[in-house]
Amino acid sequence: MNTLLKNEQRKSYLDLARVIAALAVVMIHVSAGYVMNFDKHTSEFIAGNIFDSLSRIGVPFFVMISGVLMLDENKGIPGKKFLNYILSLLALFLLWSLLYALFYELVIPVYMGDSVNLYSFIKAFIFGHYHMWYLLMIMGLYAITPILRLVAQRQNSKLVLFFVVFSIFVQTLKLLHLFLCQFYPVLTEWNEFIDKFHLEYLFGYTLYYLMGWYIVHIGFTRKWRAIIYGLGVVGLLCTIIITQVFPLQYSITYSVFTIFNFIYCTALFDLIVRVYKGGEKLNRILKKASGLTF
Repeated sequence: MNTLLKNEQRKSYLDLARVIAALAVVMIHVSAGYVMNFDKHTSEFIAGNIFDSLSRIGVPFFVMISGVLMLDENKGIPGKKFLNYILSLLALFLLWSLLYALFYELVIPVYMGDSVNLYSFIKAFIFGHYHMWYLLMIMGLYAITPILRLVAQRQNSKLVLFFVVFSIFVQTLKLLHLFLCQFYPVLTEWNEFIDKFHLEYLFGYTLYYLMGWYIVHIGFTRKWRAIIYGLGVVGLLCTIIITQVFPLQYSITYSVFTIFNFIYCTALFDLIVRVYKGGEKLNRILKKASGLTF
C-alpha cells in the first residue's frame, strides 16, 4: 500500500487541496470579467489572463479529491451509500434550483412589471442555474463509481493510466479541432469523421476522478514526478501565452480538457500531496476551512 495512505497527513493535504480549489473557483469568476471585457493589450487583460489560467485547478482539484476518497479499494462503500450520496445531491440541486427559478423567473419579472412565463420557470427549475452544473456532473460520477471501483485497483494501475492518457489525448484533439475551425472553416467537415469513432465515453471529468486516485494510491516515480512538474509549468505558461495571443478563444484555451491544463492540474495536485507537511495547528485550521466548502 502507498505509504501516504498510512499517514494521518493524508486528510490534511486533501484539506489543503480543497481550500485551494475553493479559492481558485472564486478567482476564476473574479478574473474572468477582466478577460472578457478588456483588450488583450491592456494590463487588466494580462493580469486577468494570468490569474484565470492559474485558477484552472479549481474544479479538477475537487474531482480528484473525490476520486481519492470514493475509489479507495481499501474502503468498502455499500451500493446503498452511493445512492444516498446521489439522492442528497439531487435534493440540494432541486432546492437551490427552485430558489433560483423563483427569483429569476417569478420575483424579478413581477418586480419589473413583466409577465411570468411558466415554460421558462419550469425549464429554469429542471436545468438549474448555470453555476450548479457541478452538482449534476458529480452525481453522474457517483452513479458510475461502483463500476470505476472495479477498474481502479492496484493490479489495474497501468490500465487506469492508459485510460487517463487516452482520454486527455482525445479531448485535446477535439478541442484543437474546434480551435482550428475558427480559422479554417473547411475543417468543420471533419467533425463527421471524428464523430464516427463514438468515443463519448472518454469525454468528461472521469479522467480527473481516476487521476486523483492514481496520484495518491499508486503515485509516480521520482523521475516521472520531476518530468511532470516541469511539464506542469510549461502547460501553465502555454495556457497563458496562447490565450494572450488568441483572446477570443478563451473558452477553448481555458478548458481543463486541454493537455496543457491537465498536466498543470496533475502536477500541482501531486506536488501538494507529496510535499505538504503542515503542523498540527495549521492542519486544524485547514480542516475547519475545508469544512466550509461545499
